[in-house]
Amino acid sequence: MESPYRTAGAVEPPSDSDVVAKLAAELAAVKKAREEAAEKRAAARAADPARIAAAIAREKRAAEDDAKFADLVDEHGEGTLRRLNTPLDGMVVVKAAPALVHRRFEDESLRSDHANPKVRTSLHDAAEKMLKHCLVYPDRATFDKIVERCPAIVMMAANQAYELGRPSVEEDAGK
Repeated sequence: MESPYRTAGAVEPPSDSDVVAKLAAELAAVKKAREEAAEKRAAARAADPARIAAAIAREKRAAEDDAKFADLVDEHGEGTLRRLNTPLDGMVVVKAAPALVHRRFEDESLRSDHANPKVRTSLHDAAEKMLKHCLVYPDRATFDKIVERCPAIVMMAANQAYELGRPSVEEDAGK
């Protein structure tokens, strides 16, 4: 029986395969337009003198940091330093904390969890105290400037210095 809503000369609805093909073509066109826009932006960035100068400055800084780190490793010994690269300000190099400083850091870190505000110590403050003894490079004033731009570097550097003070434990492969 014919549908009462159908009128003479009505267009048949498109088949599922027609709809899928049309959507796939539209998706391909959108992807192509997006890729072309990305290529244009990349070409504009590549031709930007300020970006080129910044890239050259970053590469020079990285080469200087590599040379400086090699000198520091020669001075302090292989495996005694850790290097953290910051996005804009070069590198930070730390060494293991002396035993007393390491112990004080652990004690203050544990105290930071106490509920008593009279003995409460900030973990960040404990990390900064430890870094006074562990910071190898850059100088403290430059490090403070780096901290202003990248505050997480304090905890990251303290963690690296702390890890240098721990023994490395290698699992027995035979077990």
